[in-house]
Amino acid sequence: MKKIFLQIVLPFLAGFGVLIAFGFPIGQALFTGVCAMTGMYIGKYFSKSRQSKKINE
Repeated sequence: MKKIFLQIVLPFLAGFGVLIAFGFPIGQALFTGVCAMTGMYIGKYFSKSRQSKKINE
């Protein structure tokens, strides 16, 4: 449960909270939160693929 929270909710809240703190509209803040979540998943995927390449070499 804790791992799911760190992977999904934390990046969303960070992206959302930063833009709300700077006074951006809620729609833009929500979009940024979703982009932060997506970016974290993409980064995790590339990290795993690089690690598997190093092991196979």
